[in-house]
Amino acid sequence: MPQTSEQKKTDGNSLGQDAFLKLLTTQLSHQDPLAPKEDGEFMAQLAQFSSLEKLTEISASIQELARLIADSQQTQSSSKSTTDSTQTTGGV
Repeated sequence: MPQTSEQKKTDGNSLGQDAFLKLLTTQLSHQDPLAPKEDGEFMAQLAQFSSLEKLTEISASIQELARLIADSQQTQSSSKSTTDSTQTTGGV
């Protein structure tokens, strides 16, 4: 059975959004009611996770762009060498 993108995110070392939110809600439900955490701490955790998620997406986009550029350069190079060899044999 193929994995969904969310399942792939939660495999290995990466923590998917669903897993993070489950962890956060568990943390909230098990906190000491007499000494609850500050709202700012939770907001900071959410902001950090959101930033990390966006950076991961940017990194993946940059890797894909680099692959496309390399493929394009390889295609141009092979096209140029084919043209050069045709001109060399055609001029003899």
